[in-house]
Amino acid sequence: TNLESRAYFGASLYSTDAPCPKLYSVGRSMNNRAGIANLIGSQSPSGNTPTGPSIDQAVADFAANPAPPDSPPVIVLATDGLPNGCNGGDGQQASVTAAAGSYAAGIPLFVLAVGNGIADGHLQNVANAGAGVQAGQPNAKYYVANTPSELRTAFEDIIGGVTSCELAIDGTVEAG
Repeated sequence: TNLESRAYFGASLYSTDAPCPKLYSVGRSMNNRAGIANLIGSQSPSGNTPTGPSIDQAVADFAANPAPPDSPPVIVLATDGLPNGCNGGDGQQASVTAAAGSYAAGIPLFVLAVGNGIADGHLQNVANAGAGVQAGQPNAKYYVANTPSELRTAFEDIIGGVTSCELAIDGTVEAG
């Protein structure tokens, strides 16, 4: 709530509903807490998580609906477990590939785990791909948020890391 007037927020929930993946979304805008809360409240977990294809759709949405000027596009992937594909099976590599594609498209992807010890290795791989981390480089940070306070801290860190602190000064600065 305290960030909704400082950043454009949107949300997409994804499932294996037809056509798979099916994204249920609320577009990005300022002061969007109520719209996002309504979206989350209107859906319930369905068990399958085609994460990779869903990331690809989110990237396509940014291409079709670019972020406003001076508002860097970012994807925050919130997850509570391992992904699978639209036809079942292992979706881990597809998630890593999609996260790398997001980064390559100029859209950093941050991982937010909701739960502890949920496929930490996979979450790290997705976080690294979403940040463009190459082999031998330090790991990208991924976030764990199990309380409202941890969620707020994660979003503050993510938003603080992608927003600019440049100021335009109209005038002169006196020495001394």
